[in-house]
Amino acid sequence: MDSKRVLTFTDGGVIAVPEPVNYITVPDDGYEYIRVLHDWEHREWDGKPRTKTATPEIVSLYKHEFIDLTEPWQRRWFAAIEWASNGTMTSGQLKTAWSDVTAERKALTDMHGLRHKRTDYILGLFLSSTKKIAQRTATFGGSLLRLRSAYGSEYQVDALNVLQPPPPLEELVEQPYYMNWLTEIVNVKLPDKTYKASRWPQLKHWGRWGVPYFIISRDGKKSILKKRATIVEPGSTFAVYNPPTA
Repeated sequence: MDSKRVLTFTDGGVIAVPEPVNYITVPDDGYEYIRVLHDWEHREWDGKPRTKTATPEIVSLYKHEFIDLTEPWQRRWFAAIEWASNGTMTSGQLKTAWSDVTAERKALTDMHGLRHKRTDYILGLFLSSTKKIAQRTATFGGSLLRLRSAYGSEYQVDALNVLQPPPPLEELVEQPYYMNWLTEIVNVKLPDKTYKASRWPQLKHWGRWGVPYFIISRDGKKSILKKRATIVEPGSTFAVYNPPTA
């Protein structure tokens, strides 16, 4: 992502960032990387979608947990969503999207959102609560992760440490192994015998890139089962969604 553009945020902030993309290019920087497999690519779901209806293609990262998001981390995530909208949404539309992405029974914030009176700094709700909206430690099919080590049945991967301040958005948009894209698996078989893996719908009417989220932890690392990922070559490119425009 070399070409930059100036993005003016709804809060008045201005930064120069690349446009979002549907494809991920694996960095050629001396590190090893893995791609999270889609449901049909491994045996756990018998080579097909996990359910007959569209559902989040979530994959747990271990130790699996929910981590409270402080105000800086919530605001950075919201800024990433606004970046992904590519300047096509109003402040109100963005907050509606945020409210839906972080809603109860959604994959990343399940039972750890507003319904349980957790603080939402974006909407300005339950600000006196001791508990914040919390994000599950997880990734999704089609995501890129940076490998730290391999042992037994697991890969250990790098993650953002939420006990530290969030990195600037300008850095995160250049780090596809820290900022991934939400996918949902759809029980629609394609001509090549794969299945449809599409964007989450919150930004679908406004942009073509989908909804970003962060790979997080409390110490800068997490683990994923080896059977849920595959090593990818430096410099190679792959589509997040299937087909890429889904």
